[in-house]
Amino acid sequence: MLETLILINYNLTFMQKKRLLPFFTCLCFWLNTMCQVKPDLKAVVSLSRLYIRDGEKRLKDNDKATVQQMKIWLNTVKTGTPVKLRENINDLVNKLTIALVDNKSTDGLTVASAYLIQFDSTNLRAEKLFGAVLHTTFRIQDASLVFEYIYNLDTTAVSNTLSLANIYLDLNK
Repeated sequence: MLETLILINYNLTFMQKKRLLPFFTCLCFWLNTMCQVKPDLKAVVSLSRLYIRDGEKRLKDNDKATVQQMKIWLNTVKTGTPVKLRENINDLVNKLTIALVDNKSTDGLTVASAYLIQFDSTNLRAEKLFGAVLHTTFRIQDASLVFEYIYNLDTTAVSNTLSLANIYLDLNK
């Protein structure tokens, strides 16, 4: 049920942004308010699965190769200690963050950050990167779900509050 709600919301939001279904605005509003998906880890992981599924279809050859290399690298480093694994993932998050700032391929970054969520769903830096990529690529509703989940993990962190406030400004909340 949760994945169905996320999928419907994802597809309608995408079509509405592309002005393909302007008459579905009321339905999108109803989905966002009446069937609000709770911002939890399961919802973030489900959302990342959707972005992997849809994003891989649009990847160009060099992005496909980069994502494939990242997946192979992640599978080789997962055999190490948890501390070393966390360091390796944080290094990868740093590289992807720099790529985001440099305006590299947004499809490649979206899929790569979604894979990080699939690989280590408890890594807060990976979750923030995924939310930032979604926000940067104007997927505001989905970024809102991610940042609301992050904010609920630690309501005292200023960066979590600031990220969520920026999303709410974009959503006119």
